[in-house]
Amino acid sequence: MTITERDRRALLLLAAAIIVILIVRFGVMSDGPAVAEAAGDTVQQAEAKLTKLRKVAATVPGKEAVALKAKDLLSEKEKGLIQAETAQQAQAQLLQVIRRIGKAENIDARGGEFGPVKALGDDYGEVTVAVSFDCAIEQLV
Repeated sequence: MTITERDRRALLLLAAAIIVILIVRFGVMSDGPAVAEAAGDTVQQAEAKLTKLRKVAATVPGKEAVALKAKDLLSEKEKGLIQAETAQQAQAQLLQVIRRIGKAENIDARGGEFGPVKALGDDYGEVTVAVSFDCAIEQLV
């Protein structure tokens, strides 16, 4: 197998290009050894940061008290709501409440048809149940 003149020139150009790339990569564009930089904070800057952090930390108890008050207010407002993991569980609980109230008033609550569930935000929903019942008009009023 013989190498033609054209192939020989291409190999020489390739070798020259590799040499130039290596010189540029490791010679000219070299960053040199990495130098560790000293911390830029002076004592005054560190004291200022510490003072700022102490002021922020001092507000934490007040924020915790506000959060606790808001949680108590929310639990007070949610007192009459049915709490369930799923909409179907909430519908079943609602049906049980209707039957329990009906039984206390001598109203015969039968069956139950579940209506569509409506989302009220991310954390709440509205469930409906249609119930047929038998009672005297005096009991209904």
